[in-house]
Amino acid sequence: IQTMKQIIKNHSNNPAVMKEVAKTLTNISKSNPIYAQQIAQSGLLQDCLKTLKANPRQVGIFVIQIMESVLKDSADPFNITQELIKNDALFILENILKSNPKNAELCSSIIQFINSLMTINPMIAKQF
Repeated sequence: IQTMKQIIKNHSNNPAVMKEVAKTLTNISKSNPIYAQQIAQSGLLQDCLKTLKANPRQVGIFVIQIMESVLKDSADPFNITQELIKNDALFILENILKSNPKNAELCSSIIQFINSLMTINPMIAKQF
């Protein structure tokens, strides 16, 4: 997990690397809910939000895949939603949607992720 975290920091604008990081972290997350929780507790989700904010067009869909996997595979997904809210994820996601309306793949990924968040934490719906 720490290695992937470092790779994200060093290659946050490289789609080829981030695609493989997303695959790796998704596999780790799916293998055990405890690992998904460890990913969340490592600060990696905050790194994902920073990367998403800085490079949405280049790597946004891969970052969303990471966050989606951690959310769905976590032992405590509600806590993950709370952590994301605390780190301004909804504001970041909304701004990216507004600034990239013609990027269908990115918009679709973000909307799907927001729907996942709302399913787990219905209070999120009030913020939109």
